[in-house]
Order: sequence, then structure tokens, then C-alpha cells
Amino acid sequence: MFQNKKENNPKSDGLTETPILTGDKSLYEIFLCYFDEARGHLTLYTYPEYLKKDQNQEKIIKIHSIWFLDTEFQENLDHVDLEYGDRIYLAMKFSGESYRKKSRSGMDEKTPETYVLMLSLPKDYSFLGADLLVSLYSKIKALADRLYILIQKEHAVYKVVKSAKDRTIIKEGKVIEKELYNISKTLLPRISADAISSLASATTKKNEKLAYLLFHDMSRSSVPSTPRQFDISKIGITEDKTEYFKRIAMLTKIELIENRKKIKVAVKNVSLKDLYNIKIEISQVQEFFETSHWETSIDTWFAGEELVFQYPISDLKNHYIFEINSTDRKILVKEIQPQRLIPKEESFFERILVNEFMDNNPLTISYSAKISDAVKLMNSEKSDYLLVTLGEKPIGIITNRDILRKLIRSCLLRRDADPNKIQCKDIMSSPIKVLNVNDNIRKAAMMVLQHDIKKLPVLDDGHLVGIIRHNDIINIYLSQRLEEEEETNFGEIRNLGEKTVDEIMIKDVQKLSTNQNIATLLDILFKKKIGSVLITENGKAVGIITERDIMREIIEKGKDPRTTKIHEIMSSPLVTISPKTKISEANEIMITKDFRYLPIASDHDPSEIIGIVSSTDILRLDIKKAESAY
Repeated sequence: MFQNKKENNPKSDGLTETPILTGDKSLYEIFLCYFDEARGHLTLYTYPEYLKKDQNQEKIIKIHSIWFLDTEFQENLDHVDLEYGDRIYLAMKFSGESYRKKSRSGMDEKTPETYVLMLSLPKDYSFLGADLLVSLYSKIKALADRLYILIQKEHAVYKVVKSAKDRTIIKEGKVIEKELYNISKTLLPRISADAISSLASATTKKNEKLAYLLFHDMSRSSVPSTPRQFDISKIGITEDKTEYFKRIAMLTKIELIENRKKIKVAVKNVSLKDLYNIKIEISQVQEFFETSHWETSIDTWFAGEELVFQYPISDLKNHYIFEINSTDRKILVKEIQPQRLIPKEESFFERILVNEFMDNNPLTISYSAKISDAVKLMNSEKSDYLLVTLGEKPIGIITNRDILRKLIRSCLLRRDADPNKIQCKDIMSSPIKVLNVNDNIRKAAMMVLQHDIKKLPVLDDGHLVGIIRHNDIINIYLSQRLEEEEETNFGEIRNLGEKTVDEIMIKDVQKLSTNQNIATLLDILFKKKIGSVLITENGKAVGIITERDIMREIIEKGKDPRTTKIHEIMSSPLVTISPKTKISEANEIMITKDFRYLPIASDHDPSEIIGIVSSTDILRLDIKKAESAY
């Protein structure tokens, strides 16, 4: 990860770099590379700019040869990921037109250039990678047929004696660099640094998925903080003067009108002189092919005059090219994407309030109640939490993990510890984070990630009215995406039930022998952050212990954790499934038998456990498929 220190960041070409930062470290870094016939693969552009002179980056760029496959393999390469140090690198490859002389045999001036675009992020921010890379790729690829000028500029700056053409190339190259810079600095949606840091702080797999979903939702609703620049010059390289770099025309407005059936484009002559013999063209482009074309001409475009054009559109997803040309030059070229002109609406996470999806009947218990009563209530209601109240106000929460960590461990350490004498207030987690009944799902999701909590009580005027859970937030979002994306890959989620459990099972199953004690069991649960352990005897699986089993046997039934062996509290006989059991069938077994975990036995030896699947694993798979549908 690179420090953003002033002395290592020399400025040139008048570009001021303001990369998005977390602390003193650059959040994302960009490398655009090309193949130089004399020196091999080189960096053409970097963001921040100082990275171009960093020799360590040259090693990283060349460390993964697949990034530079021959052109014949290019179509089979979607993107490549690489981990190096504490960062990840993602890359995509593309080609562009070229009109420069090449020294390598078999290449002529029109041999296409090959470019590799790389994005680097800290590992903690890997959930941003896919969206940012695709966004960056689509924007920079639009410049592909002009990037050869930047290569020419690289060669020209090293010449001691520069011709008029070299100086023109260098100036035009700086124009392209400025466009690349503007793309790079605005790559991340306008989301606060605190929000991004909160998303990156997710530690569990499930939270990483929630971070991805929330980031995608926040990105959809983000609004640029500065006005978009609508003018893009596209100028041919000639031996001519610097007047080529003076702005002649400027787009003043692009909007959708008449119920989004037409594009309205306003353009102004901002030069100080009249322009003659002007041709205006608008073309519809669909999948790289021009499908319709309109043009008109004007004899004189007066200085300061604004022209307005309207053009009918058939599909908001199509792209349009707006061009203004004179007899000797291109004055202005702009790609118009109507779909991007639609005003941003509130995202789903912002629009939906927690009171629409919360559980209206949260389980509560008085702060002075005995913990043994709390465990009985949790087991009878099959709940993994209780809100602890003082009057009607929630002051704490008790979860399975609280009871295991604080109560049973204290029983192991202290001979006088008696669960029947310990009150809920003694082991509850407090203070607790709460939501207001009118808060939206986004705020709930951010609190889950920021504070690494799973449940949030909901208050109305200080009174408890509900609770919303971590899983609720994910399921709410996914169900909404299914409704919105009927024609996308979300159909895959509906077909998950046809997949088999061996595709999602955890193979590293934690095991203990029947003669082990409770202390050893708890150490494994806490260190591995898991909720179950398989119990074996003579190497064969004979049972399973979950957090719920420990609470029921030790707290509710009063067994002494100091003397109780784990075979006394395990669930047995063991219910297992085949690795080829469908996920839908496994899910049905867990629901009907009230299991959270199902061991998977080998088809060759039913006593050999080769994996385990949980209800959480199925949820994670849902989210993973949702990610791939974007």
C-alpha cells in the first residue's frame, strides 16, 4: 500500500491529484499499460500520477504473465485477479485503433494497440473491486481509439529536439491525460469516507456480502458533487498550431423531453468569431453498429450563438453520437447515453423504512430475571437472543454467545458460580444500539457493519416496538432485487435448490472425541468463531454439539460444566445427508427438524463425515449469486 506523501508525488502537466484517501493511504490505484516494441510492457498512465515512477510497480505489473497474453487469447480473458502484499490487483484487457509507426516485425501503423487496465485496492476493500473495475473499464475503453496518441506523447517527451508535430502531440496527449485523470478521480461514487470505512470493517463472510450489497445500493443513489462536463474534444494530430486546443463549442444542456421520447441538446459557439459551413450529425449506435443517422448544415454559426436540437429516441439503452464538424476539423464529439440522463431516485435501502420489515414482537425479559429463566425462554421460542428491559425500555441484549462466553466460562473458573443465582443484567451486552421506527434500511445496514452487531431494537418515542436482524436486512434486499431484475441472472438464485450440498459445504469440520471436556469445546467455538463441533468416538462420528445444546444441558438442566463430558450433552444419533442431496432438500430438513447444521457423510462410508452445511451457508450462496448478477 502506498503512502500519499508530497515528496513522492511530483506534479506535472498542471494536474492536481486528489485521490480518495483512507487515513494517509490511497484507497484505489489505477494503471493503464501498453506494449512497447523496444521496452516491453510499460505503464502509460497511473492514478495517482507518482506511481508511474515507482519501480516496485513495474515488478507487480510484470509478475502476472496472463495479463499480457497474445491477442488470440484476448477474447477468453474477462479479468484477472492477483494478491500482492496487502493489496489486490484486478485487470482487464482491450485493444484500440492505432496510426503510429511500430518497429516490431509484422506490425504496421494500423496494427491495433493492446492495453491492460489494472485496478489496485487494499484487501479490506476487495468488495469494491468488481464494480469499480467494470465502471473504470467501460469509461476508459471509450477512449481506446485515441490512446495511441498518448503512446506517441510518451515517445515525443524523450526527444531532445522536438519538432512542431512532437509539440502538438505532447499537447494533445496532455488533453487525453486530463480526461483519464477526470475519470480516475471520480471513479468512486460520492460516498463519505466514513461510510466506505464502515463497509470495509466487515469481518465475517456474511458481513462482507452485506457490505457489497450496501455499497452497490449506495452507488446507485450517489449524486456527483460537481456538474458533469458535457464537452469532449476529438482532434486529429496535425502539424498545425495551438489553436487546435482552444475550445470552440460547448454543450450547455443535454436532457430528455416529451416523456423521455426525445433528446434535447443545446450547444454554444464560445469562440470569438463566426464559424462557417458547419455540419451537425446525430447517430444512433447499437452494439457498435450505426442504426440511424440524422444531419443538417448551417452556413454561419455566429459567435456566442446557442443552437438547440431535438432527436427522437426509441430505446433509452441505446447510445447516440452528437458531432459538429467544419470543412477542415472536428469541432465537437459527444457520446450521449439517455439512461444516464434519468434523474437518480432514492435507492431501495433509503426508501424502505425498518418498520415495514421489523419483527413486531421482539422477545424480552426483565433485567432482574434469572439467567436460567432466560435460557428456558430462548429454547422454548427457538430464539438466539433476548432483549433485556427495564420497564418498557431496552437496556441490553443477551445472545447465545453472551451466555457461553460470560456465564459458562465463569462457571468453569469459579466453583461458587450458580446459574440459578445470576441475573440477566449480569451478563447482558450493554449499552445497545437502537433504531427509530422511521429510520431506513440503509441506516440499519450501516449500524450492523459499523458496530459488528446482528440485532437492532426499534423504538418509537422511546418505547420498544420491534427488532430487525442482520439476516432480515440481507433477505429484504435480495427479495427486492429479485423483483426488480426479472430478466437478469437472478433467475440463477431461484434455481439454487437444484444444486447439491457438496458445492457449498464446509470441508474443514471441527471434531472432538467424546471424552473431552466443556472447556476445550468452548475454546474451539470461540477461537474458530463457529457454532457447532462434531463429536467422534474411535474415529467415527457419533454426534454433534451446538451452542443451543450447551445452553440447554448446562443452564436449563443444571449440569456442572466442570465435570460434564461432552458426550453427555451431544445430540445423537447423528442425522447426516449425502453430498449429492439437493440444497432445497437440506433446507427442508433443517426447517422441519429445527436444525441449524447438517453433517455430510461420504457415499462410500456413512460413518466418515466429509463436510457440514448450515442455514447460513445457504444464505451466503444466495448473496454470492446476487453479486454475480450485477
